[in-house]
Parts: sequence; C-alpha cells; structure tokens
Amino acid sequence: MEGCILYRYPGKEKKIFTLGIGEDTFYLCSFKEHSPNIFRGKIADYHSINCAKYSASEKPYCSDKETYLNQFERYIEAFDNQQISKAILSRISEEELEGLDLSEIFESLCKHYPTAFCYVFSIEGQGCWAGASPEILLQYEGNKIKTVALAGTKYNADADVWTQKEKEEHGMVDRYIRSLATEKNPLVYASDVEIVQAGTLYHLKSKFEFAADKEDISDFLERIHPTPAICGLPFKKSRQLILEVEKHNRSFYCGYLGVVSSQNDSFQMYVNIRCMQIIDDKAYLYIGGGITKDSEGEMEWEETVRKSEILRKIWG
Repeated sequence: MEGCILYRYPGKEKKIFTLGIGEDTFYLCSFKEHSPNIFRGKIADYHSINCAKYSASEKPYCSDKETYLNQFERYIEAFDNQQISKAILSRISEEELEGLDLSEIFESLCKHYPTAFCYVFSIEGQGCWAGASPEILLQYEGNKIKTVALAGTKYNADADVWTQKEKEEHGMVDRYIRSLATEKNPLVYASDVEIVQAGTLYHLKSKFEFAADKEDISDFLERIHPTPAICGLPFKKSRQLILEVEKHNRSFYCGYLGVVSSQNDSFQMYVNIRCMQIIDDKAYLYIGGGITKDSEGEMEWEETVRKSEILRKIWG
C-alpha cells in the first residue's frame, strides 16, 4: 500500500508521513468503525511534494436544500417517536478544485486555520481527503487522557447571543464525556464552559482530564467514538437515525485521525470535521450540525451553508 499524509498540529511544524518502512503510526477511523485503520511509516519535515491522488471510484451523494429539509423533518418526527434528544444531520457540497494540487491545498489550510489540525492524506484504497479540524477527540500526555466537549455554533463571540438550544446541545456532550469516567480512568479535572473561535465560527467548549495508562488508550477510544457532538444521544438510536436518513456514506467524516511518533509518548487524535473528499478535479465538502427538538430547518440549512464557506477559504 502506498500513500502519504501532510499534516500540522496547532502551534507545531508541518510534517510529512510516508507509508512504508518505519516505526511511526497514522491512525484513521471512519464514522461507522470503532477501531481505527493503522498505517506504519516514517515522519519527516515537510516539503512541497507531488503526492499521488488516490481518488474514490464513486462520487458521494450531494443533497439539495429540498432533500435536506425533508431529512430534517424526519429527524424531528424521530425525536417525538423514539425519544432521541439530539442527532447530527450532514450533507455534502460539490466544489471545483480550481487546479490546486495537494500541497497547495495543505499549505492554504495551514495559512487560514492556524489553531486547527490541518491535513491532507492520499492513501491507496482509502482515497484522498483534506481538512482543518478544531476538535480534539483525545490527547494523551503524562498518564492523562485529555478531551473536550465542543458543541454549538455561532458567528458572534457575544455570550449573550447563545440560546438555550445551543447551551443544551453543549450540555449533552459535556454530560456524555463525564460519563466515560471509570474506576480505572477517573475524571480528575473538568473546566468551566468557555467560548472558543474556529476560523470564523465560535463554539462552546469545556475541557476534561482522566487518569490513564498508555495501554488504556485503545479501550478509551472505542468508548468515546463517536461522541454526541458528531452522532447524537442516545448513541444507538441517533446513530441508527443517521444511517437511515442520510443518503450519503459519511466515510471518514466524523471519524478521527492522528499521527503518533515512535519518539514521543504524547499524541493527539482529532475528530475529522471541517473536511473534504477529493475526487479528480472536485472537492466534496462534508458539513453538518446538531439537530434537537427546538431546531428550525431553515436556520440549520443556513448553518451548513456558512460552514461550507469556511473551507472555501482555501480557494481565496
């Protein structure tokens, strides 16, 4: 298997991960899977590179507004009939790549999103994806697992504009993260809720730390993924609703990914949001938002439009 990953963690230098001989590891998990695909290879300093583009054979389904609003109504009906509190509804938007190669896409992502985990990967059999994720799924450092509850979306930092719907959306994720504590992995720290910026958007965020040994990581990843922030609550019902209603395959959207160096015991995994799939000369933007019983269809559609504009910056 061949392929490469261009990536940059927030505040760190750009790197290249090349599949093949090496002791470093790239983790890549889809939305549906609980366990990640694991690729061995070697990390090196970044330089502009002409990566082969391993495109998927089929283009993903792109919903128009009418289809999206019909799906939204099915969600609202499910909330009444199935006692679902929240579920994420996503769609895909097709865009022209405008001649950008993979290195140019990566460099533009890094330029526009300095506080995000930016990446481009192209792997034989897996396809070609790019993204700039603001959401850490898990960070391991100093015998602690660190994670966050990140939910709610606004275009204004003023705390007064946050509605009860957005606060409760964050509260659902917050309570879920707290519930992951066990006797072996107790919760040792939980922060107050804060407002954070990701590109042109603002979110509600709280931070958590659990005591853990390195061998606990795999089990914790299986328990935490997918979080309510990208799936919903209750987990099984919201996941089934997503699979029944959405016409596209989420694939790696709302999965997670990250690179682990053999030279370092600390590492981070990021939720794969704010991302696109690249097929030939097209970019397919994956965009979504949390739906609750208090959501309004037109407003949720508009939120996906604004979120799509975040990634369109790389063409600017």
